[in-house]
Amino acid sequence: MAKNNKLLLGGLILLTAGVAAFFLLRKKKLDCSISVKNKAGLTVTVDASVSGGVEPYSVAILWGDGDVTEDTKGGSFSHTYPNPGKADIVLSVKDKEGTLCSKSILDYTV
Repeated sequence: MAKNNKLLLGGLILLTAGVAAFFLLRKKKLDCSISVKNKAGLTVTVDASVSGGVEPYSVAILWGDGDVTEDTKGGSFSHTYPNPGKADIVLSVKDKEGTLCSKSILDYTV
């Protein structure tokens, strides 16, 4: 009977360790968002946020006029357009494992 109790206890310890490892190693889904923070004339400032996934990140803001701002984390980014008009502003994020997240502000009036 004592041998069976030891086996049962050993099995419970392994099961508990396995469940704990699953929750510790499970990563959060990569998420991103972009919003306009400020506009002054032809200069637009956006807030880009990134969470989850596996760091480091590769973050790019595509301003819709051919210019791109690149970084390794989210934050505030500013861009001055050469002319007024409409632009699609796109946030593109890739994490260390290659997971992608992309959000857009479409037809933004500059």
